[in-house]
Formats: sequence, C-alpha cells, structure tokens
Amino acid sequence: MKPSTLIINQALDKKKCITYFNGHDFHYIKEDKNVSILNKSGTTLTIEGRNMPLELSILFRDKSSEFSLKYDATVLFDTGDLQEELEKLTSGLMQAEFN
Repeated sequence: MKPSTLIINQALDKKKCITYFNGHDFHYIKEDKNVSILNKSGTTLTIEGRNMPLELSILFRDKSSEFSLKYDATVLFDTGDLQEELEKLTSGLMQAEFN
C-alpha cells in the first residue's frame, strides 16, 4: 500500500521531531541517509486503521521536511485513516514546535 505523504515547507529540528513522536508512542528505529524511521506498534488483526502498526519516515531537508506514514502490516485497503492520522500528527508537531 502506498504511504500517505505530507510536506511542510520549512526546516524542522530533527531531535525535537523525534522527541515529539516518541511522546506519541512512536519509537526510533533507524537513520537511513537523511531519513529518520520510527514505528508505532498496534494490533495486527483489526478493522480500524487507528489500531494498525505504523511506520513513520521523516526526510529532513534544508528548507522542508517530508513525512510519510504507512501501515507496518499487510492491509487490503485504506479508508483514508492513514492521511487523517498523518495530518493530525504533523499538526500537533507544528503546534508543539512553535509554542
């Protein structure tokens, strides 16, 4: 399944981002070039997207940051929950970043 992607047109502090997502049950997995990869565990057998294991990738650039969220399990279809969750997470991050 294709990940949901969102681009924020400003550079973000990598350490602050990872700390924010750690506070939202994501765990830092690895660094691959400029991409930080985190995951969030969940139940594998579920009918709702919010209980699925997730993988969050953050590409840090000089003038922007790109977030990609995908299910970390096999799914048959996405009902839009993934994009909604990504928007909620990045919105909270932006509020925390500037407050």
